Amino acid sequence: MTTPQSIAHLFLEACTTYDKKDAVLVKEDGSYRPYSHRFFRQRVQQFARGLIGLGLAPGDKVGLMAETRFEWAVADLGIICAGGVDVPVYPTQTAEQAAFILANAEVTGLVVSNQAQLDKILETRDQLPPLRFIICMDAPEQEAADVRTMADVEAMGNRLDNEYEMEARTAALGPDTLLTIIYTSGTTGNPKGVMLSHGNLVANCKSCESYMPYGKDDIHLSHLPLSHVLERMSGYYSMLMRGVTIAYAEDIRKVAENIREVRPTVLVSVPRVYEKMYAGVMQAGRQSGFFKRKLFQMAMGVGKQAVPFFNTGKTMGGLLGYKWNMADKLVYSKVKEATGGRLKYMVSGGAPLPR
Repeated sequence: MTTPQSIAHLFLEACTTYDKKDAVLVKEDGSYRPYSHRFFRQRVQQFARGLIGLGLAPGDKVGLMAETRFEWAVADLGIICAGGVDVPVYPTQTAEQAAFILANAEVTGLVVSNQAQLDKILETRDQLPPLRFIICMDAPEQEAADVRTMADVEAMGNRLDNEYEMEARTAALGPDTLLTIIYTSGTTGNPKGVMLSHGNLVANCKSCESYMPYGKDDIHLSHLPLSHVLERMSGYYSMLMRGVTIAYAEDIRKVAENIREVRPTVLVSVPRVYEKMYAGVMQAGRQSGFFKRKLFQMAMGVGKQAVPFFNTGKTMGGLLGYKWNMADKLVYSKVKEATGGRLKYMVSGGAPLPR
């Protein structure tokens, strides 16, 4: 893919280039259901047209407070294609913390995931005078003024005769156009908004491209917060650019279960997740019976000897090759099964990964 001039162009080019039937996987009624690039693009553009119908002007700020899910991506790209600037807020923030960020960014619109997030905003609505509309991904349990569902906004966008307006706004986006304002954790006082352009995120994706051996035949399990730039860049925009299927975990507490269901080939995560996986494997090995514990120790020793061969791509033959095949069959295959059996690439970011 050539260097896109914006994240919106990156997305639209990916939809045209890959045109997969399983661009996205979403857990519904107990199993993962695929959604195509065409469906993805249709939802994004209808939502963008709905936002324009609600009065969103180019450069307007729209808050996005939701857990990691398919609708987060639809809302994000819809805001962008409508010419807006999104302001992600962690769904774990308190009402007062969220109100500070949204007020500081001067958002005119807000997208939330559910009633729990909506309640936070309604509690502090008087602190957000510029806020004109709120959109809820899930149908809210209680009616409130100026609150619409995401489905209603998409349906409105489908009815409106403003497709050319949306296309013109998308076309006008360039590398220097403001894309997003991401707020810091606030550990040294109130959070501060970091202003990032389309060029910033596109450059990040492109600079990492040569290190990404995965592509359109791969599947990634998205589970980190999309409000953090690591998942947004590495597990979302970069995956779109490479044509990787993005499966959404139901919840961070169900990642282990979802890994076995999705059987991803790529995983982007933080050191803490890998540390817990590693600790689980090591504990299982140490707490096994005498024979299995000795087998585990043997496999670990063989694995360390085999690493140089894997790193250089050399063929492992002779006695070491025989030992590796045995260790893989008796021990490592069990570890692979726990991660779905197809995992090829594990990307770590956000903090140093312990040796």
